[in-house]
Amino acid sequence: MLDSALHFASRWGGETAVRVLLAAGASADVRNSEGRNPLQVAGDGNASEGNPDMESRYKVRREFFRQEPRNRTLVLHHPDCLEHQPKSDRDWECPERVVSIVDLLVKPRAFEHHELEVTTDFSAVNTESLMRVHTGPYIKFVDSMGKSFKGEDAGTSVPFTPMVQQHLLKKGQTDVKPKDTCDTSFSKGKYKAGSLKAARRAAGAVTHAVDRVLAGKNRNAFCAVRPPGHHAGANGLIENSVSCGFCIFNNVAVGAMHALGHHHLDRVAIVDIDVHHGNGTEEICRAYPDPNRLFFFSVHLFDRGPMYEFFPGSGDQDDLQSNIINEPLDPLWKSKARHDDGYGAQGGGRQGRGRGGGARHPQPDVLAIQRRLLPALRAFNPQLIMLSAGFDAAKGDVGNCKQGARAAREGLDLSSEDYLWTTEKIQSVADICCGGKMVSVLEGGYGQNQCESMHSGSRGPGMHSSMARPHSAPAGTGASGLAPPSSVSDVRGGAGVLVGVGGGWHGGGGYGGHARGNGTAGPPRGYQAKSTAQRLQRYDLANNVAAHVRGLVDPYCSHVKQEAVDLKSPGRR
Repeated sequence: MLDSALHFASRWGGETAVRVLLAAGASADVRNSEGRNPLQVAGDGNASEGNPDMESRYKVRREFFRQEPRNRTLVLHHPDCLEHQPKSDRDWECPERVVSIVDLLVKPRAFEHHELEVTTDFSAVNTESLMRVHTGPYIKFVDSMGKSFKGEDAGTSVPFTPMVQQHLLKKGQTDVKPKDTCDTSFSKGKYKAGSLKAARRAAGAVTHAVDRVLAGKNRNAFCAVRPPGHHAGANGLIENSVSCGFCIFNNVAVGAMHALGHHHLDRVAIVDIDVHHGNGTEEICRAYPDPNRLFFFSVHLFDRGPMYEFFPGSGDQDDLQSNIINEPLDPLWKSKARHDDGYGAQGGGRQGRGRGGGARHPQPDVLAIQRRLLPALRAFNPQLIMLSAGFDAAKGDVGNCKQGARAAREGLDLSSEDYLWTTEKIQSVADICCGGKMVSVLEGGYGQNQCESMHSGSRGPGMHSSMARPHSAPAGTGASGLAPPSSVSDVRGGAGVLVGVGGGWHGGGGYGGHARGNGTAGPPRGYQAKSTAQRLQRYDLANNVAAHVRGLVDPYCSHVKQEAVDLKSPGRR
């Protein structure tokens, strides 16, 4: 159909008309001939050079969000997720990741009050939901680990991977991962097993988000939780893998299986954009008996060199019979023509990427999204999209650096604009196929700004992890470099997506000081910023996540036209 009256009012910035029409019962879900609803065309009529008038767009969208609260993006976090403690303060995966992310998301400067609903009001996952993904012995093992800390001091951590290898995979002492190089830990919390509380609460956030989105109470959701999950298979550790990859329960798979098993959906898609292959999620999807109901796509770094293998060393092949598509990307360090400025030579760097992928020489990650993900995802026609949102492909993030190299080398160099663009593209498919229903779950992204953190140096202790599968010696300690923040601008308009962290984690608008929605609570006192340098280390991570959430809130904020793929092509009904 052509534009409805609500489309017309929204397109031309008529906020009063929008208010009256919504109050009179006009449908905000009806789509025009372009497949777009009234909210998505806000401000297009006053567009200049293809970009909507942002002032009128903002006013119109405010009316939609105020009168239709279900349009809000749900953000879920919980203090229990901070109880999962790393072995040392040098570990990549640590509580401060989530603290910095949530602090930025709840600041009024980043998002308007009407755009987000932030909550901690949800339960830990039940065993029934875990049983859809993990084996009974593995769940019992994790629960028993939680009970084994009686009498231990709070914060005590033990290596997790070798415990799984011994007790579930029945490996001998000489065949397990050395404890001093183990990245994944299991800890006691303030009152009881912290890692068990955190892992169950993280998975519970995802099932709750699925419930809310499928019930139409929120359009989409972002779960700011830890520990991450996409490396966890049915038995936790994948056979022949050297690491659990910081993961205990596979949060995104628990959410997908909850949608299929509890809500009885016919089709659920899982998309993984973490820099590491989601090997645990792939194993779980491959074992699912009806591949017509489950789709898995992973775009990730892949390098299987003679001396080094980028973790986990899998994901180079599709399994079309199981509805699994992998898109492995070559790391920047393999390109001899790599630019000195650190931007990828494979496509002209950041300027070559361009808005909406309309670049003169698109980079491989852009092509992977445009040519493989979007058409396949649209053809699958999901009723819900689950997104493993990793942010460790960002420029300088320690998660995508080459271990064991003499000089710091990054594998990818994504910016916050790239995360915004990717989110917009995936959300636009969700808008067409399932009314925008998407649940995004935090995976990787560590906020360590320089790859030098992983290499030998003389300036001090480096970050601790040995997640990679080494063909040579494990990475040693090194300098923990710190880059200053990049330029800051307001995300409200969508064009500039970086947001300053500002006054820190616990100011008047911080994690524990600014509540939106219901049940928002702050972290324990022990998680306050230890220094200005520590805050800055999480600066880029929080910015990238804010850009991602901006794409969930307004997937058309930076472009109006759809490029490269016809998203309106017919799909299954």
